[in-house]
Amino acid sequence: MNAQECIDFLEYSLAVTIYEANSNKEIEDVFNRINSNGKHLSAQEVRSAGVTSNFAELVRLLACEIRGDVSREIVPLSEMPEISIDSKSINLGYGVLAEDTFWCRQGIISNSDLRESADEQLLADIILSIALGKPFPARKENFDNYYGKGDVDKSDEIELAVTRYGTDNLKEDIKAILSQIKNAVNSVSLIDSGNDKNFLRKILSRDGGVSNPVKEPFYTLFMAFYDLIIQESKEPFDYQAIFKAVMGLMTKIEVSASITADKRTRNIGLTKGLIQNYFKLSTSTTRSSGSYAIDLENYLRRSKTEAPNYDFKQGLFSLNRSNRSFDNNCFEKICQNIAAIANLGKGKKGYIFLGISDKEKDTELIESLDQISAPRFFPFGIVGIEREAKIQSITLDQYILNISRKIRDSKLPEWLKTSVNTALTPITYHEHTVLMIEIQAGKEPVWYENKLYIRDGHEKQPQELSGEKISAVYNLFQ
Repeated sequence: MNAQECIDFLEYSLAVTIYEANSNKEIEDVFNRINSNGKHLSAQEVRSAGVTSNFAELVRLLACEIRGDVSREIVPLSEMPEISIDSKSINLGYGVLAEDTFWCRQGIISNSDLRESADEQLLADIILSIALGKPFPARKENFDNYYGKGDVDKSDEIELAVTRYGTDNLKEDIKAILSQIKNAVNSVSLIDSGNDKNFLRKILSRDGGVSNPVKEPFYTLFMAFYDLIIQESKEPFDYQAIFKAVMGLMTKIEVSASITADKRTRNIGLTKGLIQNYFKLSTSTTRSSGSYAIDLENYLRRSKTEAPNYDFKQGLFSLNRSNRSFDNNCFEKICQNIAAIANLGKGKKGYIFLGISDKEKDTELIESLDQISAPRFFPFGIVGIEREAKIQSITLDQYILNISRKIRDSKLPEWLKTSVNTALTPITYHEHTVLMIEIQAGKEPVWYENKLYIRDGHEKQPQELSGEKISAVYNLFQ
């Protein structure tokens, strides 16, 4: 603003009405009256307004992560457009395009409904069903009750259920199932047509059309996957057969305006019967790392604004056509980056991802060299590390173990090597495996081979420090 604009702003008279409320009920009554005119909020927006329970926060957090409008805990007002929802039809210039979200791209929810928080209501539906141990009768009055806004306050019941299940467990289980479905869609749609747009709507709808959303059939399919994978410890092995079995699911289940727990129980049981032959007992003894597929997309988004915290490597082998050998210089850079990220400051955390190319020319070269098709996400190519295990004629598990041993044998501090190795996480994304190396800063700066490194801004290479800059790093740990 120039001086005159500041004066005009300060001299402008604002009409202010102060109302003293004696209870939360009075505040909600006023809120509802204000919302009765102008642009109305949706039922989900009204019921969730002002609610800070663990259940409501879990719904909001999951919705943000799945939509992709997650960045930082606190977002300046000037950056709100970057995480606000837009669509091609209205084109407000916001950062999250409805058509690109999983919900709208797959035809589960319409663009307009997404802008009115229909995705949050669907997630609330799923959370209530899982936490309470039975399919939720998804009617307005029931949602209101569990948000503490209805005639019967049941908010304490869902709070207890979420706590009993474990908030983190609930979040990871839901993301794991959603990631399994996303990976299945990507795998089969690429084989069939090369385009996954509206794939689920075409599969689940009555006639293979793309006109109406398929929210209820999707809920049914999701819960069938949940029962088989989480409750029965199974894993899918034939995605094409699964989708063939649920073709036209809308016509096979009971869908009506009156949604009851009994109807949904029958629908889920029927769907499980259709697909269970294409699941097998899982050999994994831990919770699925599939939930990280959603996290990976959010890490890639965050890297645009938090560059020092993220580094991406296509792998550890050279891209020389005549000599695909282990690149010791590349591994040395990774060790330097681990040290540099550990010097971001007390309490800071960062990540290195192996199996992701951040240059399109490298992605194309890898596709040619290793005969793979790499999915793209923004400027990144997810090339995976299986191809490097194949070069050595070893299994993926053996390759990851070799990487862990090389970190263990490096000259990084012992505490940092232990911290990094215990947090190595393989992430399955579109049938490619990315290795996530998580680095947590300690209580003091890290020296690597008698040198102090930092990551500065958008510089891709770690920077060696000297002189006064070393003192500045130590100040970050005060």
